[in-house]
Formats: sequence, C-alpha cells, structure tokens
Amino acid sequence: MVTKQLRIILGLLVLLSLPVGAVGSTADSWHIRINIPEYRLYLYHGTELYRSFYVAVGKSDSPSPIGSFWVINKVLNPTWYPSKRQPVPPGPNNPLGKYWLGLNRPGYGIHGNNAEWSIGSPVSQGCFRMYNHDIEVLFNLVLPGTPVEIEYRTVVGEMDEEHRVWLTLFPDIYRIDPPGRVEQVISALNWEGEPHWKSLDELLKHKRPTAIEVPRLIRLDGDLLGNDGFYWNQEFYSNGLPATVPASDFPGYQPLKALADFEAGQWKLIWYPEHDTLEVYRFKVLLNGKIIAGAAGRKTADRLELNRRLIGPALNLEPESIPAQNGQSGTTGSVANFDWIPLDVLTSTKRGLRYDWDETTWTLRLKTETKPN
Repeated sequence: MVTKQLRIILGLLVLLSLPVGAVGSTADSWHIRINIPEYRLYLYHGTELYRSFYVAVGKSDSPSPIGSFWVINKVLNPTWYPSKRQPVPPGPNNPLGKYWLGLNRPGYGIHGNNAEWSIGSPVSQGCFRMYNHDIEVLFNLVLPGTPVEIEYRTVVGEMDEEHRVWLTLFPDIYRIDPPGRVEQVISALNWEGEPHWKSLDELLKHKRPTAIEVPRLIRLDGDLLGNDGFYWNQEFYSNGLPATVPASDFPGYQPLKALADFEAGQWKLIWYPEHDTLEVYRFKVLLNGKIIAGAAGRKTADRLELNRRLIGPALNLEPESIPAQNGQSGTTGSVANFDWIPLDVLTSTKRGLRYDWDETTWTLRLKTETKPN
C-alpha cells in the first residue's frame, strides 16, 4: 500500500515538472510574458491580458535569462539555498518570500521578497521578485507547465487610431540593445508615414522610461522660407520661420501655430493628410502688380483688413486721413488701435480703387485707374 501511494506521488511530481507541450495547452490557458527593461510581468488568459505586475530583475552582472521557458514547479514557503552559504528557511529573513514559481532554467524563478523597495529595479541574482500580494495572486492562478516568455525590449511601438506612431522607451540596463532598434520597431508597424529623424533624435535624448510620439515628415509648399517640416503633438513645425516666432524644444524648428498666433490672420494653412503635404500662404497685397512689403493685410472671420500705415503711402494717402472702422480719424484715441482697417473703408476712401481676392493663395490685388506717383 505504501509503495502504491509513493508511486502515485512520484508520478504526479513528474507530471507537474513536464514542459508545457507535455501537459497540454488550450486557447484559454494562462501564460506569462516578462519584459526585463520594463520591470513588468504580464499575465494572459488565452489572448486576453488579465493583469500586469511590477517586478525586480537581475543585475547587470547577474542578468535575468531571456527566452522561452515554463513553470516547472510551485513551492509554498520555500527554503533559499544561496551559493556557498547556509540555507535560509521560510520566514521574514527569506528573500524568496512565501511563494516560489520555479522555471525550467535551474536556479531561476518568480518569487516574493523581503525588501519591497527593490521592486521595479535591477537588483536580483537573476530571478524575478514580485510584491508579496502580487505573487500570491499569480501563484494561485498558474500551474506547472505555464509558458513564460522573457523578453528584452527597450523600444515598444504602437500605432493609434489616428495613425500616429508612439514609442515607449525603457533603459538598456544590460547594454545589449543593438543599433537601429528604433528603426526596426517603426518599420514593423507598417506605418504609411515617414519619421522626421532629426526631431525624433531630439526626443530620443529624453530620460527613460518615457513615451514619445514619432514626428511625421511633411512636405511644405507655399510661401515659407524653409522647406523642412514635421507634424508632432497635433502641431506643424517648420524651419525658416520669422524671428518673431518663439523657439521650440526642437532646435531650428518653430511651431506654425505660434506663427498664426503672433501674426493672426496673416497666414493660411492647408493640410493634405493623404499626401503629407502642408501648403502655407501668407497674406500678400499687390498694388498694380507690385507687392507691398511687410504685413500689409490680414483676414478675420468675416472680412479683409489692411494696414493703413503700409497701404496709405503706397496710395499717396496720409495714414491718418484714412477713416477707422467707426468713421473716426486716426488721430483719435490710440494710433495702434486704428492700424487695421476694413477693405471696404479703403475702397470708399480711394476713388477708382478696385480689387481682386484670390482665396487659394491668399493674395489681394489692388488696382488704381492711374498709378500713384
């Protein structure tokens, strides 16, 4: 009788130590994925993520293993057997905690801890430490044979519903990440866009861990002096903008929104996302075919306005003689308040003045019956 019981016990132990293929797996079985640089353990049930947990990982001189493994045994109240030292029995001084999930890599496993400060850092001898309340959850769910995939991914990419690419970056704690990792991750997403590498390089300098949006290269047409631009954080950036536009976090590039804010109504932006092309036009005023230098015009919500201090001299008119919107002369009140006047005020003041407005290129062409001297 004793012999039969012993055989049954030994048979069960052998079965529980078999690899997952021998035990069998189904679509709704548990499996574990660990990303070392992320200090994160993911528990899946079938294809669905069930929970994730923070872990401590191996130090650089005692790194955690990378590859495909499985849980080979489960031990409650384990004894720790340190190399060349006396075994440490279960209790508060045992760094394994109360629960041990051994891997089929001898000496490595997932376990609790007696130093919770260590979770989320590379401090172990290669095992994966968990918070004690977390390892209890994991211990009660998984069985021997559960697959454990251990990865080393410092760059994780994803594409959102707006087809923007995001990178989550983790520190290369073991200094083994190969060059070109970012390029590989972006390429694997099959993104229809193209990264703007110069601005992306600036973002990659940020301290890790961090999450960044990949700047998208755009083509610029129109009136900008620069021809290099990108789209990032729901803003367009370009080089070669006027010095009045504040600098940004990207050396040599400024946001076009700032341009529109500082010179309101003087710029028109047309975005063609299917071609990654941005057309930018500045309000231009031509008098008898000759452009008037400076910010001579702008467009508000319902009308065209002109700067009479630039338009007046071109039309041989004293700026102060051109009525303001309310019919007052420019000598009344603050002069700055009367710099911009509606186009219809100007045409009623200057007889024979005709105009043509091109909405596409934001060009206002003024014509007089006779050219001013």
